[in-house]
Amino acid sequence: MNRFIIAGLAFVSLVVVLLLFLAPKAPTPAHTSISKFDLLHATDVMSIAITGVEQQNNDMIKDKLNDVVRVAEEMGLASDDLDYLASDQALNYLRFHAKRRLFDEAVVNSYRNLTSISPHKARYPEAKDRFAKADEIIAQRNRLFSELVATLKSEGMDQQQAEQGAKALWLERFAQADLGQLLE
Repeated sequence: MNRFIIAGLAFVSLVVVLLLFLAPKAPTPAHTSISKFDLLHATDVMSIAITGVEQQNNDMIKDKLNDVVRVAEEMGLASDDLDYLASDQALNYLRFHAKRRLFDEAVVNSYRNLTSISPHKARYPEAKDRFAKADEIIAQRNRLFSELVATLKSEGMDQQQAEQGAKALWLERFAQADLGQLLE
């Protein structure tokens, strides 16, 4: 009789295990370490934000934010995060960071083309914490350019020829150079 009890318990245990294993599972939200800010800084999202800022087109940015909300829902982000992504606060966040990226691009172009960054500072006050670094970079550029002019003058050119020659050399050197990390 003990054999029958043990066999019966083994059978019941097997059935319970099989039912638990084979029972359909309720869908659970995906656990992810990706944050709402990771989504907002995704390359495609930031690219649209930059274009939207350049074209003064908030609707373009809002449409992309709607896509971000859909992705966040599919990922199972918390409702607070979804609310944030659907808010004007997220739109302002994207616009702010897009303007900072535009400032960085403008500084790189000014470095490359030997122009002032003052207009960019006025246009992108959102990047004011980067102004000092940008000023340092431009000052360094100006020192390098002056050294190049001095070298050309020492080779017999007058001031105007040396400046024109230095500018031509500079533009040739940096026309295709990757300066993307200049402010970092």
